[in-house]
Amino acid sequence: GPAAASPLLDARRVVRETLGLGLGGGGGGDGSPPVSAASLLHRASRLVLLNSRLADPCLSHDLSDLDVHLSERAGDQLDLVDVQCARVDAVLSSSPLAAGLGRALLDTVVGPLDDGLYLERASILVGASAGGGSSADLADLACGASLEEEGGRCPARDVVELCHQAARAGHLIVNQEDSFAGGTDVLVEDDDEKAVGEAVDSMTASLLASARAGREERRRGARRFGEHAAPDDDDDEEASSPYVTREELVEWQRRTLPDLFRCSVSSFVRMILLPPGVSDLRPVRFPTFRSSAEVASGPASSRPRPGEVLPL
Repeated sequence: GPAAASPLLDARRVVRETLGLGLGGGGGGDGSPPVSAASLLHRASRLVLLNSRLADPCLSHDLSDLDVHLSERAGDQLDLVDVQCARVDAVLSSSPLAAGLGRALLDTVVGPLDDGLYLERASILVGASAGGGSSADLADLACGASLEEEGGRCPARDVVELCHQAARAGHLIVNQEDSFAGGTDVLVEDDDEKAVGEAVDSMTASLLASARAGREERRRGARRFGEHAAPDDDDDEEASSPYVTREELVEWQRRTLPDLFRCSVSSFVRMILLPPGVSDLRPVRFPTFRSSAEVASGPASSRPRPGEVLPL
């Protein structure tokens, strides 16, 4: 909305200037970020908001100028931002795919879009546009974060794991007091790795089955109308492929887990770009499946309706 527009654009200018000038000790003229991409975006958004609340705000978009200005006028709050950014890095160091999502998001922030189009895209990614986040745009961001994307395809498991890591990272960062030990930036691990693995396996299998069914349906349609269809050996290769296209991902998500991107990718982007005070941050539960054996063995009263998605 209008309240978020100015902080979003100001943070964008800070990030662009920081990367262009190579500030922060690690960046350079080649555009490499001085810190982790998500941490840079997170820090810039928070410094901009803190600066906007001063009686005499800094007028520069130079990150080092902002640091000096805020350290003189709001030192305690700046220290808190530093702690928060260290915690973002701690979370993402154990979530490489979520860190990749931060890099993909950084590409959007510093990309060539003019300010109006950037605000439009940002509103889609944080789920603030009419009707919520666009699945296609969020799928683009998720696939762009995959370490093995090629030709518009990415490993199905990468996308599912990325969604879990993004949801986990957003939850840990928003709920920092419960996520870190004794006011430090030491992360308290509390994941049930077996349950997470089973959830990721289940969703990956569902995504691949959906993609293969769609491909087979398209092949049958091509044969029915006498169009060229792939030979049988190509069919076998497609059936065993661990890769999916963006279109297959969006179709599966729309039919099977309509809240998946909202509670993972969109929630993560919102946490990074919109600090508290601009955004009302609430953790959203990550969806998962139960196996058919689990459903069948439970009491009838607890069994879900067909297609129902249960929280982890």
